[in-house]
Amino acid sequence: MIIAAADELLAANADASFAEIGIRAGLNQATVYRHFPDRSKLFGAVLEATLERFEAMTDSWDLGPDSFEELLRQMAVQQAAYRGLMSRIRAGQIDQGRRNDVRARTIALYSQPLALAKEAGRVQASLEPKDVLLLLHMVEGVVAARTEDPGVAATEALDLIMAGLRP
Repeated sequence: MIIAAADELLAANADASFAEIGIRAGLNQATVYRHFPDRSKLFGAVLEATLERFEAMTDSWDLGPDSFEELLRQMAVQQAAYRGLMSRIRAGQIDQGRRNDVRARTIALYSQPLALAKEAGRVQASLEPKDVLLLLHMVEGVVAARTEDPGVAATEALDLIMAGLRP
């Protein structure tokens, strides 16, 4: 309940207060603090919940050669929606252990779709699953620089990235 409320509010405003999150969740601020003693814990929980949605989504897919690009595109749109929260996470407002776990899970999430894309000749054979983190950082950088329409910025950035990744 708290994570869902935080997810919704932090997408709109990464500075949303614990009081606002509590109100949205139908709880008081003290209850939010009891579950998440600081913002970094809350940010980490929201990030993990988002990753869990992506994991569940790809688990339901019939993976094929286009799954890698589709996953990148959907994650780029998510990055655009959560650009304020992502900038705080990148600035270190999440504990290192949780950050490392999310990074490892993200790499694992992309491993099979990337293997299928490489096998089909959709992307360069030299691309490794860990490289996906760099691609996502690139998209985030473009989204952060183009505030007028972050969704369009993410799509344009990914178009350029995918053009460079094709053999």
